[in-house]
Amino acid sequence: MDRAPEFTLYGEESSVTDAAFLHLELLSSRSRRFDWEIADHCHRGLFQLLCLLDGEVKARIDDREYPLSGPAAICLPPATVHGFSFLEEAQGFVLTVAESALTHDPDQASALLRPLLQTPRLVDLRRDWPARERIESLFGQLLAELHWPQRGQDLMVDCLLKALLLMLARLVDEQDAGGGGPPAERDLLARFHALLEERYREHWDIPRYADALCVTASKLNRASLKLSRKTAFALTQERLMLEARRMLAYSAWPISRVAYDLGFNDPAYFCRCFKRQLGLPPSEFRNKT
Repeated sequence: MDRAPEFTLYGEESSVTDAAFLHLELLSSRSRRFDWEIADHCHRGLFQLLCLLDGEVKARIDDREYPLSGPAAICLPPATVHGFSFLEEAQGFVLTVAESALTHDPDQASALLRPLLQTPRLVDLRRDWPARERIESLFGQLLAELHWPQRGQDLMVDCLLKALLLMLARLVDEQDAGGGGPPAERDLLARFHALLEERYREHWDIPRYADALCVTASKLNRASLKLSRKTAFALTQERLMLEARRMLAYSAWPISRVAYDLGFNDPAYFCRCFKRQLGLPPSEFRNKT
């Protein structure tokens, strides 16, 4: 197997051809069929949101495991390798939507949703019970609208979807140091993450990212330090090493091929970078996964 299995919906081999693809189901409807064990997989071009209202889950995201108790939400950007081990009879919803449906309009809502599409997020819904109730209500309304279509269904679905995701985006903002940081800096960092996702294999330096974002390198670095407590360069290295970990864990490629695929001209240099970031060489990391 060269990579983690890819699905549109877990266990189904069909591919997405609809740029407006959206699917919502009860968590139990699919998980029960697979004995509450969802093996590691990914969804290309699809954003997935799992909302655990009741029960427990061990969520595997890339090469880490997170035990969670409901109510909680898990936001999974496209191509994130993930799997779940649920306690039997866990309750909740699973939403799968085409990334293009969330990013095709350059409107305010699309900008606010960017943080959900850039890195996996775990959202504890126990801290804000009113928000939890609103999110559950929006899931219920969206499910009803999809199952019993009426006049204006597309518009209603779009409104409910954006309302649901914006509620989560607010909670993510609050979770990130109480929503600190001016909106302009949060938007800059979100745009940096989006550009980084497109260009990380090209090993751009920070001035080049800054030029593409129409800001100075120092301004980009200040926003990164303030909001993520990491330099912009550190974020570029983290993204490279995340992909390296995925490829080492889920492919049989030689380490040299992994290095070349990630834009490194020298596999030995890649190994040194990997060890500096992760504390062990790629070969040892692969043996442990």
